Amino acid sequence: MYNRSLRYMAASAALILGTSVFTGCSSGSGSPSGRLYNAAVEMTNESGETVAKLDYTVIINGEEMIFPVDLDQLKASGWTPENADEVSGFYTKDGVRILLRNCQKSDDKYKVNGISVRSRNNDGVQFTASTSKGVEINVSTKEDVVNIYGEPDKEWDYGEYFYYEFGPEQASDRDLDRNAVGFEFNDNGVVNSIFVMR
Repeated sequence: MYNRSLRYMAASAALILGTSVFTGCSSGSGSPSGRLYNAAVEMTNESGETVAKLDYTVIINGEEMIFPVDLDQLKASGWTPENADEVSGFYTKDGVRILLRNCQKSDDKYKVNGISVRSRNNDGVQFTASTSKGVEINVSTKEDVVNIYGEPDKEWDYGEYFYYEFGPEQASDRDLDRNAVGFEFNDNGVVNSIFVMR
């Protein structure tokens, strides 16, 4: 897991010096200076400590996944690909089905940048899935999401709420955007999907 404080210090220093620093892949939209500026924007908690707007952790049946994560680590913990010929795609464990997104190869290893967990992909399966901030599938409501994350940076066509680490101007594609956390809701306004992409 990277050190967020160092990242923010580097981003702030780059702003002062007028240089460009990247700490990951671009989603293809927005300028480097816009990305850098937004990376330097911080939030503080009640104690005045600096905190990031988002983290990229999903907890499934008590198993914490912090993205990006090594694919080998997920496989070692029991996640099995539905199609052995594909790296990205659906994986299952104990009957739970997840979609791994944006797997990138570095040397001989793959890093997984994101995940989608959906109720509709797990009909009839007893499981829990939540973000580390406490939004849980089949339990939390839109109101809960807003209470935890604030008003969404972008609401997509089907009513999904998306939050972006680097600002809403980066929101060009809900399935590909990096540094984002998103939620879908059922007709009763209850969370039925969690999306994380780092």
